[in-house]
Amino acid sequence: MNEILANLMTALDEEHAQAIVEHRRVTMKKPLTAFGAKLLAKHLAAWGDANAAAEIMIEKCWAGFDASWVRDRRRPAMTGNGMIDALMRH
Repeated sequence: MNEILANLMTALDEEHAQAIVEHRRVTMKKPLTAFGAKLLAKHLAAWGDANAAAEIMIEKCWAGFDASWVRDRRRPAMTGNGMIDALMRH
């Protein structure tokens, strides 16, 4: 695993981390650096559910993410366990 994926996976699962890398490289034509991935992971995690934040970022075709950009969306409740959080929303 490369450093970019490793940095993203501090907040995301592997599927979402790969999707972010592909989105930035293929769709945006703005590949992430290792440091950029570290910063992005921090911003995604600040939303409360980093995987959900990554999905919003990709849906909106954004190169990055800031929680203030999605004030109209309900922020996920944080229990500290992403799997439980995800199950509670379904």
